[in-house]
Amino acid sequence: MIGRGDIRLDLSTGALSSYQRIISAALASQTEPHVGAKGKVKGEGRSKLYIRDIVRGSMGFILEELEPPQTDMFNTPLKTAVEEATQLIERLSHGSRDEFDAALSDTAPRLIGAVQKFTKVLRDGRATAKIMGDEAKVALGLEDIGGLSERFEDISVDEEVSNFIGMLQGVLPVSREFELNVFDGEGTITGIAADDLVDKYVHDQQFRESLLLTPVIAQVKFTRSFRRKTLIKQQVILENLEPLSALTGPE
Repeated sequence: MIGRGDIRLDLSTGALSSYQRIISAALASQTEPHVGAKGKVKGEGRSKLYIRDIVRGSMGFILEELEPPQTDMFNTPLKTAVEEATQLIERLSHGSRDEFDAALSDTAPRLIGAVQKFTKVLRDGRATAKIMGDEAKVALGLEDIGGLSERFEDISVDEEVSNFIGMLQGVLPVSREFELNVFDGEGTITGIAADDLVDKYVHDQQFRESLLLTPVIAQVKFTRSFRRKTLIKQQVILENLEPLSALTGPE
């Protein structure tokens, strides 16, 4: 990373911190179909990169896993996440506008938000960056960062938690997919159930039987990416379920 004049400590730490968030989101996206826009991500501890050395001549860092793999035959999930994140930044910054749009549609909103934050840190610090993995690499000059910032101007990522009353059709234990028929003509909501909710649903027969084919209150989290007000991608996570009778009491 190269800044103009003396390199500020806050710029270096800000760039490293925002880059780490990119890697955490990329690693979580490998195994977690839907990742929330805020809070901790699943397996966040396994995504940590550590400074092994500093590159002289600019503020550069050599980052690596805390415990290197036992064999070089296969990439670790973290190494794969680093390579995929580098390829994503390359697509977003140097691809055509159509490639940029395709990357937005293919990528979890949390990961897009992390790249957006990383770009802002570099732009505000008037810094350039070069990311080099074993397989993928990307160089971001001032013009590249300015162009990517302009592309991100119309892009926003948000998260909304809502409660719905409806009828649960079921939760699939392996894929964690759920289907909820919402009352009052609001249609059907489908998505992924949270890990702890699936575990309780599978192993607690009484809990499961209290929910199936009976009115429930469902807490659902929507994570969305937008261009202006046009939805690009939406992820849906079922966070909690309660029988409606438990809240309203017996009739």
